[in-house]
Amino acid sequence: MNQVKHILVNLNEEKRLKFSLQVIKQFSIGRLTQIQDQIRTIDQEISSLDSTQFLDKPASIIENTKSYPDTVAKHKKFLRTQESYKNQLVNIKTQLSDLVLHDDFVTFLNSITKNNIIDFYSDEKLNKLYTEANKRYLNGLPFGNQSSVT
Repeated sequence: MNQVKHILVNLNEEKRLKFSLQVIKQFSIGRLTQIQDQIRTIDQEISSLDSTQFLDKPASIIENTKSYPDTVAKHKKFLRTQESYKNQLVNIKTQLSDLVLHDDFVTFLNSITKNNIIDFYSDEKLNKLYTEANKRYLNGLPFGNQSSVT
């Protein structure tokens, strides 16, 4: 993330940094969606951890095996490790939730884009740009190449 910030600062200082309102809007929507997706994934992981079961009432034949005491000890250690893992997931989820309210990277982008927003494009202009970009992509022209597409 710091490398991205560094590049944006350099482009800004060189007066080569420009954003469209559409890009900013899509970035904001995309970032929020990614944060929400990650929170859902963490919730699913935490839920899956809650379903861990063990032989609470083992049959006496299992209790008398040589491996049973070691298995019980390992299970207790597993539960402690699992609880620590779960706590870390909760910490990550909290940090992600905090990003919804205050995201340092978005704050940075807001500060750097203030004087770098290009005019808003009409839907017609955006469709034309999309069509041209699609043709360029299909013809293998790299971004920034000055060759025109016919």
